[in-house]
Amino acid sequence: MRNLSYFSALFISLLATLWNLQDHKSNGLEITPGCALKQAFKIRGQREECSAANNSTIPTFNEVALSLGLRPRLDAPNIVWKLAWELQKKILPILHLRDPIKPKNLNICLSCLWWKALSGSAAKYPLYDDMLSYDMLPRFSRILVGRKLGRLFPRLHHGNVELRTAFIDRAISTEVEVAINSNETKRSKVRLISFGAGYDVRSIKFCSTNVIDEAYELDRPEVVEAKQQMMERLLLRRQHVEEPRSIALKREHLPKLIGLDLNDKKIVRVVLQDILSIKSTDNADSSWHTIFLFEGVMIHLDKGIPPELLRICSSVLQNQQIRDISSSGSLVFADRLESIPGGDIDAARKELRKAGWRIQQWCPNPGKARHMGTARQLKTFADVNDT
Repeated sequence: MRNLSYFSALFISLLATLWNLQDHKSNGLEITPGCALKQAFKIRGQREECSAANNSTIPTFNEVALSLGLRPRLDAPNIVWKLAWELQKKILPILHLRDPIKPKNLNICLSCLWWKALSGSAAKYPLYDDMLSYDMLPRFSRILVGRKLGRLFPRLHHGNVELRTAFIDRAISTEVEVAINSNETKRSKVRLISFGAGYDVRSIKFCSTNVIDEAYELDRPEVVEAKQQMMERLLLRRQHVEEPRSIALKREHLPKLIGLDLNDKKIVRVVLQDILSIKSTDNADSSWHTIFLFEGVMIHLDKGIPPELLRICSSVLQNQQIRDISSSGSLVFADRLESIPGGDIDAARKELRKAGWRIQQWCPNPGKARHMGTARQLKTFADVNDT
């Protein structure tokens, strides 16, 4: 009976959502009830048909997936996506029921880890991460997203995350290559600073394969606390590996986690200054290139904070270059930039230029974190006091 009542309540809530009974509005635009119902059964990822916000600058999911060498996503109506989302929220606590760590907040960060484990466990897929994401998960329940059962999952939400993962991994590799080739007099070392990385294992993967030299992650204190425990468990599991795994982890491969409120721009500035100055003079024969990474975090911050963080990254980097002229930096993002509703590259250039960055790559996609790209510092950007 409990299961029956749950599914009945879920069905009713879905109908209410689909019909938009509250005010028949979508993104601030008036729509009709009929259009709301049509959107509910519309295939997600197609260009908008019921809204004046139709923006052809946003490509379809499969167009972006094809450009990144990924498999197409399942063409399913919005009602299926909503059902999958609600079921996932109910199942997630069960998956961690016997987890000794039991992260306090079973939120989107943890869901992303499970989604990435689906892609990262497929040995012949471009996003294979040597099963690092898989090994971050609880011992028994993770079998659901393993190599055998994982292939049975329909490509819905984890397909969205794949776009970001593929773009970011490729972008970071490109920025590392550019940094190494552009410095002929000194050996370039690379540090990765990730904002709101959640339980992602990208820093571990790149450090353990010598793509980067060190990594820092800035996130909420409760996320940092849980991830530190999960990384310790991962370290124990990966000291000795057997096929199909190939990466044996060492403690120096783990990122340094810093718990803070990303909405507090003064604290963020101080932390970034400390990070960039730690090894700025450790070796006269080497220089540091810093990559600032934003993935799906700006959409969760207070209004006005995202552009401030971008500006702080650029200004802190410029201040560091005054002390060490050989240092450099770049920006990689798969997020949602403020003041850019669609995928207009000219609007993106203007927004990033105000923050001290010049766009190098631009790849919009139809998800919430719809702006993917890379940028490098404007040499003429002037530091502005935040106080």
